[in-house]
Amino acid sequence: MTATVGPAARQMARFVVLYDTPSDVEAFERHYNDVHVPLAKQYPGLRRYTRSHKPTAVIGTPCYIAVGQCVVAASSAYVWCGVTAP
Repeated sequence: MTATVGPAARQMARFVVLYDTPSDVEAFERHYNDVHVPLAKQYPGLRRYTRSHKPTAVIGTPCYIAVGQCVVAASSAYVWCGVTAP
């Protein structure tokens, strides 16, 4: 059986956040896991959340500790951006 999905259900927005390496990595990890992740899970429309650990720089020295991505339903993107829908 194949389910069909309307075009509106497939429209997604992706938010990408690059986290600079902090001076206190352990405090960052604690705050990130204890505060940021639970808050993100409460936002409407969250479809997927991923986080890279120790991303590698293509050129030069790595400057980011993590890259986070949240994929949300396009209809919820305004909430994620903190603005009012037009």
